[in-house]
Amino acid sequence: MRSTDRLRPLTYLVCIFSFVTAILLGVGSVLDVHGVSLLKKVAAHEFKDAPSMRASLHATAVDITLVHSLVVIFYILSCLSVLLWMYESFKILQTIKTRPLDITPGWAVGWWFVPIANFVMPCRAMLELWIGSDSSEDWIRTGFTIPVRIWWTLWLLGNFVTVFAGFFRGTSHELSRYASYLELLASAKLAHVFGALMLVYVVIRIFKMQSITIQNREEQSDMAIGNAE
Repeated sequence: MRSTDRLRPLTYLVCIFSFVTAILLGVGSVLDVHGVSLLKKVAAHEFKDAPSMRASLHATAVDITLVHSLVVIFYILSCLSVLLWMYESFKILQTIKTRPLDITPGWAVGWWFVPIANFVMPCRAMLELWIGSDSSEDWIRTGFTIPVRIWWTLWLLGNFVTVFAGFFRGTSHELSRYASYLELLASAKLAHVFGALMLVYVVIRIFKMQSITIQNREEQSDMAIGNAE
């Protein structure tokens, strides 16, 4: 039976990268809100002079760009670690399930790259991991899958709002449109923050369920061997 030894470091990586990404997204959201505040002051002519206005806007723009760059780096690392984690977790699931899986380890990764289908299938893959990794019949019967569904809803919501925000970006001379863009972007980042934290919970829970299931199977096997002797 495949052990969770290889899954453990991947679980750590997913949690670390996702948690750092969540922190950076939270900081980015705060900076976006601060940017909106500055733009509203510019529109209301609340700055005493042009140099101080330009200095404030430039400093905020630099901070937003820096945080965004870090978010992109850790977001990519988080996505890669999630893909590797799902593949290895499905490999383990294959050894502990008595029936064929609806989704193979390869397609657990592949569905993320199929247009249209990637709105649904990655969530179905995670649901199969969530339900199939636990040997508890009561758990399977109740079908408690809310954490997975919350994670996926937040993931989709954050992406949709980010795309929608692009229509409001405008130019630096259209202050109201750019302010709306930053407000929507801040909301999208908050959705991704909570989505990333929920992903950490889901990943840890699945890892623990698989570890317990494998341990129970090994104990049952040892007990059967002992009785046979």
